[in-house]
Amino acid sequence: MTDPGSHQPAYSPVAYHQPPPPPYPVPVGPHPALLGNLGMRLLARILDSLVFFAIVIAGFLPLAAIMGALDGLGVESDGPLRVLGLVVGAVPGLAGFAAAICYEPWMTARFGWTLGKRVCGLRVARFEDGGKISHGRSWGRYGVSVLFNLLSNLCLVGIIDVLWCLWDRPHKQCLHDKICNTVVLKLRP
Repeated sequence: MTDPGSHQPAYSPVAYHQPPPPPYPVPVGPHPALLGNLGMRLLARILDSLVFFAIVIAGFLPLAAIMGALDGLGVESDGPLRVLGLVVGAVPGLAGFAAAICYEPWMTARFGWTLGKRVCGLRVARFEDGGKISHGRSWGRYGVSVLFNLLSNLCLVGIIDVLWCLWDRPHKQCLHDKICNTVVLKLRP
């Protein structure tokens, strides 16, 4: 079919079926020299786990001290003083547990690193431009990681998540990084 007065088709079949160009730049990610070393990432995870457990233990120390003191005084195990001691001691314990849960996502969003990552010279960044990640993305990254770790009790998803960076090329991302579009970079290139 042609336009009247023209010898060309009304549309070009080739141009008609071409997808439009993307309205946004296609992310290419950081240069491989900026990526965090896998050994340092493992060390950072171990250090952050120690920080997590130290916060939890510090929170539950008052509970242990109160229960130990009540045992030393010979307070009966089902008496009201024992229940009061349990409640009073559990408050800082639960606060410590909540603080430990908030540690990684808050530090990552606020500073771009946790204490373990800072010691190891690493930071978490947005994949697309290397900037700091938002609180939402940080909590999402942490939530996905925790979910995978919980699933590792049922299957190997948690292990696969952390091992994924060993064969992911070129950006060495774990699954939780891929899902939340983040990458671990060196603090100083």
